[in-house]
Amino acid sequence: MRRWDVLGLALTLASAAPALADEAADWRRCERASADPPAGIAACTRLIEGGRQTAADLALAYYNRGNAHTVLNQYARAIEDYGRALELSPSDAQAHGNRGLAFYALRKYALAIEDFDRAIALEPKDPNFYNLRGATYRALGKFEEAILDYDRAIALRPDFAQAYNNRGNAYAMQGDNARAIEDYDKALSLAPNYASAYQNRAAAHESLGNKAAAIRDYRAALRLDASLEESRKGLARLTASR
Repeated sequence: MRRWDVLGLALTLASAAPALADEAADWRRCERASADPPAGIAACTRLIEGGRQTAADLALAYYNRGNAHTVLNQYARAIEDYGRALELSPSDAQAHGNRGLAFYALRKYALAIEDFDRAIALEPKDPNFYNLRGATYRALGKFEEAILDYDRAIALRPDFAQAYNNRGNAYAMQGDNARAIEDYDKALSLAPNYASAYQNRAAAHESLGNKAAAIRDYRAALRLDASLEESRKGLARLTASR
């Protein structure tokens, strides 16, 4: 994928080969920056500062370094790197999407929606961008807009378990727990080990007074993920008086 700079051919092979080998190693680390953020950030930085990359490759290095910063929850730095990537490659839908996620993490929801809007304009058939924008609308309390985006995500990808779960959350926040349960049911039929969907369905059942079903789902959620504190509290709440 890399396009190596051929201007260095005037150098002796003895000096050029190690430099190219080092650069290739840095690209391998940079392209896997999310898996090993410290090493990835260092490698991407060397490539960015090395003065040998094309504009397209620089954009990729900034993008990968942004991903590594995101993994480390360094969202401001991630936003800066995604911005630099987009200056070099304005039509990169994924860079807009990932910057939107970083804005979302910082609760800068209006900016997140701007990026998701742009990502959708560039890649209108990618269901992930609709799902992400839906989550942002839900965070803003705009439940109808959120549901419309989840509808679009599901239409594009009918097996999108997370979108069903998220739409269920929007319905639940509107007080429509019966409809929420239908979506959680669908999410769990698609992803049987989806701990959060069990927890969400349990809460919906609890709201409707379906105590036995809620207890069953809280227990299922905890079997899959013992760290789910809301499930632990819900189970304790419902079993305290038994």
